[in-house]
Amino acid sequence: MNLKKRILMAVIVLVPSLGYSNESSISDVKRGITPHGYVYQQDFMPKQTPEIDLERTAIFITDPQNDFLSEGGGAWGLVGEQVVSSKVVEHQVQLRETAKAVGIPVFYSPHMYTKMDYKNWKSLNAIDKLMFQQKMFIKGTWGHEFHPKLKPDDNTIVMNPHKGRATSGLVTL
Repeated sequence: MNLKKRILMAVIVLVPSLGYSNESSISDVKRGITPHGYVYQQDFMPKQTPEIDLERTAIFITDPQNDFLSEGGGAWGLVGEQVVSSKVVEHQVQLRETAKAVGIPVFYSPHMYTKMDYKNWKSLNAIDKLMFQQKMFIKGTWGHEFHPKLKPDDNTIVMNPHKGRATSGLVTL
């Protein structure tokens, strides 16, 4: 296996563990066991190692912004403890740098609302209500800015900002 594939397989093994505490070992995560005792048991979708075509692979990082990832951000009271204990920022930096080292494109999908959105948005789902209450992701504010350790460089593709429920889009390379 060439170096690119070995590094990519390491990333694949690390990604599922990003949300777990340091108490879990990589071998536990590979077997589907989390520190909370979860064991992968889905019969409808057998656990398997995917074949990855590196020519058609990209890393997609959603909302790498202060409102989610920085102390003082709008969501910090809800997610801050987990962001710190799981080392989310450090793992996202590691994932981004590893991808770039092996030539995998990195995309950022930032969240954004304008002051006009806050004024005129009528149908809010539960997540939008929370973000509006916390005044999150307002264009031009500190919370809307990228986390200092995740600022995009010239090789990071920053997509148009998303907002509300219609936030997903597929990118085909």
